[in-house]
Amino acid sequence: MSVPPSDWCNGKHTQAQIDAAQAARGPGFFARLFGR
Repeated sequence: MSVPPSDWCNGKHTQAQIDAAQAARGPGFFARLFGR
């Protein structure tokens, strides 16, 4: 899935969070990041 960073949580993520997400594409990472 490719979602532009500006579309994540209405663009409210910081650049640090975006970098961390790109560096940690492990299972469940986005689930933890978004609390789902």
